[in-house]
Amino acid sequence: MKEMKKPDESGTVRILWAGRFLPLKHPEFAVDLAAHLKERGARFHLDLVGGGEMEEALRKRAADENLSEEVTFHGFLPPGEVRGWMERAHIFLFTSNHLEGWGAVLNEAMNSGCAVIAGSEAGAVPFLIEQGVNGLIYNGENEEEFLACADYLFAHPAERHEFAVHAQQTIGTLWNADTAAERLLSFSDHILTGKEWTPPADGPMSRAEAVRPFPKYRIPDI
Repeated sequence: MKEMKKPDESGTVRILWAGRFLPLKHPEFAVDLAAHLKERGARFHLDLVGGGEMEEALRKRAADENLSEEVTFHGFLPPGEVRGWMERAHIFLFTSNHLEGWGAVLNEAMNSGCAVIAGSEAGAVPFLIEQGVNGLIYNGENEEEFLACADYLFAHPAERHEFAVHAQQTIGTLWNADTAAERLLSFSDHILTGKEWTPPADGPMSRAEAVRPFPKYRIPDI
């Protein structure tokens, strides 16, 4: 599998948030992160793709923090263009809470070679992300931990790159449509013919263990 190469933008770290601007998805975390990074003097640009009921408040928050140079609101875009922004981004923010059943946007961002910061409660997170290997997970809706994860990725660019590479491998080699289809056919054959079948250890068609109570993830120190 070919590694995703990000465009060179003279040291600027590109950050992406994509989805509907709804309270359950916490898009305000992204704007708060931009204010936090600007205060710290970091070189970054935040792109927000989407829209919704929180858009006016988010734009006001960005204006109040003088983030016009650091934050761009793109509105809703076609899927192909969203994927293009993922392929440009170094960091993807997946900030949904427990009301996010899965969150296919996480699969897409990981497949695009993004280092992900994700909240622990969204459905896909405990299955797709291994803490400190292919992304960083913060606990629940804890914004302080979310900011700490971002600080870690900025302080450790080599690890940020490794997370992105491993994220792409996770989707490219395991959590993808080809693997799912192959395993579903094998399981269907078991149902129809009685052939022996053992659930795979990980990925599509593996056993879905209960994820509550949510595990406590350790947030790395800078």
